[in-house]
Amino acid sequence: MNPISRPRIPNEIPKDRCENLTGLVTRVPNANPTFSGGYADVYIGYYAKDSNTNIKVAIKVLRLIKDDPRIQKVKTHLIRETVVWTSLNHPNILGFFGLADDVGRHGCPALISPFCDNGVVMSYLKTHPDHNTRLRMMAGIADGLQYLHSLEEKIIHGDLKPTNILVSHSGRPLLCDFGRSQITTHAGFTTRASGAVRYQAPELFVNADTKYDEAVDVYAFGITCTEIWTDTMPYPDLKIDPAVVIHVHLGGARPPCPTPATEMTKLLWTCFERCWKQAPRERLSMDGIVQFFRGIGNPSQ
Repeated sequence: MNPISRPRIPNEIPKDRCENLTGLVTRVPNANPTFSGGYADVYIGYYAKDSNTNIKVAIKVLRLIKDDPRIQKVKTHLIRETVVWTSLNHPNILGFFGLADDVGRHGCPALISPFCDNGVVMSYLKTHPDHNTRLRMMAGIADGLQYLHSLEEKIIHGDLKPTNILVSHSGRPLLCDFGRSQITTHAGFTTRASGAVRYQAPELFVNADTKYDEAVDVYAFGITCTEIWTDTMPYPDLKIDPAVVIHVHLGGARPPCPTPATEMTKLLWTCFERCWKQAPRERLSMDGIVQFFRGIGNPSQ
């Protein structure tokens, strides 16, 4: 597609594409954020869907102060996330209810989604540590990424890591946080994402113009899954990001297979190693990864 003719992301928040929940969402008073990261804080609240239904929700509010010089930058994140999120519908993608102006900050509305009491995947695994649950988590994440990559307007998540994977009330993994995602058929996604370096593909460390494609998500999937399987953060002895960059990009480091290893662990590592190949073109596709997990007899949820 000629770049000139590619559709562009809008310059304003596309409120016509999502529900206006202004006046229908109430934040729990005097509560601290349940999560803070990147450019936003997340609070608990309730959405009055109708006279008989109050739904517990997550209220994602951009972290701004009055006259903050970063307002336009964080507003771009909000536009990007809204454009991507409103187009998605899959069992392994966190649902999106809409926008609410009155619980936002400084002209930027809040993003409203279902609240997941189970929290993020690593917290859930503390109380559900069995191997079948871990396999189910990985298979569900793979299904969610395969869906993003298979869309006609293909989406690259761009920031896959354990803290961006929630778990539903039924124990289903849900991909979330699309503020750094890219729609490959759209112009306007011009800034390179800057996610957590422990999960980032090494080609992203080279220069700011590296193309974001499916291989970036595949790499992050492989690294993320090692943490899900072993409960060990990648490169736990490296405390600062520059050390991780040197270790991974120049040293070619990857999370080692545990020893001694069970047969399942060895099998999983054959998949992970093909996800984090140094050359992006040599990595598995999400289609291949989904087939791998189906082949080991643990269907995703």
